[in-house]
Amino acid sequence: MADFLQAGGNIEDLMAEAERKHIVVYTPALVRDKATWALSELARITVAIEAAQDAAERGRLAAELHDMALLDGIGAALYHEESAVNAAVAKLSAFRGVKTAVDKARVTARKRRKGIESALQSDVDVASYEPVLVTLRQIAKTSGLAPQALNPHGWRCDPGGVWAVSVNKDGEEIVRKVGNLPLIVSGTGVETKGEGVLTLRWHALGAWRELEIPRKAALVARDLAPFAGMGLPVNSTNAGELVAYLDAYLARNEPILPRRQVATTLGWKAVTRAGQPGGRVFVLGDRSLGAEGEEPVNVATHTLRDYPLSAGYRAGGTPEGWKAALATVKDRKALVLALVASCAAPLIRIIPSAPNAILDFAGPTSQGKTTALRFAASAWGMPNERDEHGIVGSWNAKPTYLERVAGMVPDLPILLDDTKNQQDKKILAEIVYGVASGIGRGRGSIVGVQPTARWYTVLISTGENPIVSHMREHGGGVARVITLWGSPMGQESTENGDLARALNRAVVAHHGHVGPALVRLLLRPGAPEAAEAAWHGHLAAWSNLAGGDAVNLRRAETFALLSCSLDLLRALGLDLCDPLPWAWAQVSGDADSQGKADVNALIDAWSWAVANQGQLDSLPATRHPPNGGYIGRAGRSKEGEDYAIAFGAAALKKHLSREGYEPDAVVRRWDERGWVTRGEKYNREKVVKVAGACCRCVCVRLAGLIEAGCIGETGAADLWPPLEKPAASEGQEGAPPHRDEDRWRRD
Repeated sequence: MADFLQAGGNIEDLMAEAERKHIVVYTPALVRDKATWALSELARITVAIEAAQDAAERGRLAAELHDMALLDGIGAALYHEESAVNAAVAKLSAFRGVKTAVDKARVTARKRRKGIESALQSDVDVASYEPVLVTLRQIAKTSGLAPQALNPHGWRCDPGGVWAVSVNKDGEEIVRKVGNLPLIVSGTGVETKGEGVLTLRWHALGAWRELEIPRKAALVARDLAPFAGMGLPVNSTNAGELVAYLDAYLARNEPILPRRQVATTLGWKAVTRAGQPGGRVFVLGDRSLGAEGEEPVNVATHTLRDYPLSAGYRAGGTPEGWKAALATVKDRKALVLALVASCAAPLIRIIPSAPNAILDFAGPTSQGKTTALRFAASAWGMPNERDEHGIVGSWNAKPTYLERVAGMVPDLPILLDDTKNQQDKKILAEIVYGVASGIGRGRGSIVGVQPTARWYTVLISTGENPIVSHMREHGGGVARVITLWGSPMGQESTENGDLARALNRAVVAHHGHVGPALVRLLLRPGAPEAAEAAWHGHLAAWSNLAGGDAVNLRRAETFALLSCSLDLLRALGLDLCDPLPWAWAQVSGDADSQGKADVNALIDAWSWAVANQGQLDSLPATRHPPNGGYIGRAGRSKEGEDYAIAFGAAALKKHLSREGYEPDAVVRRWDERGWVTRGEKYNREKVVKVAGACCRCVCVRLAGLIEAGCIGETGAADLWPPLEKPAASEGQEGAPPHRDEDRWRRD
């Protein structure tokens, strides 16, 4: 039968030829049908013998067991469902007068079973067990199995599952079911880092299913069992035996199994041709982008299931739809910078000297920061963080998770929204510094040390406070951070709000086009060398602007990387403004102009406080609650506290905004200059008692007032008029004046 099929014949021709020559031909479907019929006949005979009135009638019924067709069917049943046959035979043997006939039938049926096994297995590959009447080559094609693959010694794989086969001392074959579904190895692979991968296939629900898993997981029982959650027919009780089966299968068939390159992470991968180094491809989502003629790299399916994030790197909508959205914001510097930073990530690995970068959007809530993050994400994939596979993440995560995400997408941007979701600010600082350094935590293993993860990426983050405020101990990491204050959409207005909503809708509908196009530019011959040369040219220009400042010189490396990214985007035909000079002014700044702005802001705030002394608590003029409510407190609320005036945080921000300043940026720079007394809970804001209520205030030191020129060289005692002892209220000697605490509202 095997020779006939391998010669190109089909099942129908074989059956016709066998019928003409009166030869019994066994096929898997025929064997199953015979087994089902035989078991039903055994059940019928058992019921009849049980109801028989005398020994003669029982003997006549037992004689039916010697019918040749029935014996053939019992042999088929022993092949498929031996336990059911044994149970039926044991029940028949219990009746008086029929045991001898049953024993003879059992011996004959076992011989038939061996004949069936020989017909089905002898020199027939595993694929012939497919219960479909197609040629062997078609079976191999549809199942992904090499036509020459054989069952390993001591094992059998058929439509009923995986079986362990052994022979007892009497020479009888003992078959024991190990797995309920047929399971084969249809191919092997090597991960781009050199680790082995196996492609497993099993037949379930009428179709072949496939899963690629690490080779070491397929050959270690405790590592194989967890893949049951992905549909693999394995459980905790049979994992050990299935590992033995897969090992035997590979020992017999691995030389003829197809072999391919597989990626378990995204980003740049080196490929080989005929065992020799070839070129490189860029793995993105479930596909690989390569130069023309480059061998593709398959993405391991377990990778896509373990990391749903990787499935989010896909295209949606049309390039034209995305470009139309870009046209509405092409002059918005902050948004364009977010896009440029997002597209800079693939450049870092091919420019060895380029650093990892961090772009941080900081400012009040509902000012368009998340919109900028989504716009940056739309270059590569699904930008909607609410989507199951959205590539915009949250800061609400543990360091281990974020480290593994960085290792999973090492040449793509990491996008994290809202730093306030990270409750432990030490963890936040650790994560940011880890991204900036590009090296994961070192870990040990049973045999030594595990490979240390490395990534080449750009982190784009949002939050109400800048992440550098949590990185005071990581100076090198701070130099890699580009912090932009305020709204990426511009001044708050109905027009800008409508634009932000339209942009969000557009990028959710159209995304994942510009990133792959940029990668294809980098795959052109000579592109990596040209990119590195361009980076050095841009670095020289930005270094000239940095002067001799060490921090700005390190920032120049990041701006050179962003300049290369902007060049590539423009090479794609995108009409973009140049946001880099504006961003450089934001992070490095003109020291003189920025210093004057800080001084002017404090002078304006001081003048406002002096002009409204009646609204400052603790002064004689505020014995009675002011009509407009309190704007702060003059002087210290406790002895030993180092500040001269505590501005109510909400009132100060409102005043600075009215005067044209950016309140958060101003207070941040006051703090950096040492003019502000920091609080334990709210960083730049300190809890101070105003009119008997605890309120959040910006507390300015006396030294800050003197340095800004608000007051002359004077002591704190001469700063405000001496406090007078308040007069007693009528009927209460020495009673303090009434304070309407409701007039002060905590921000």
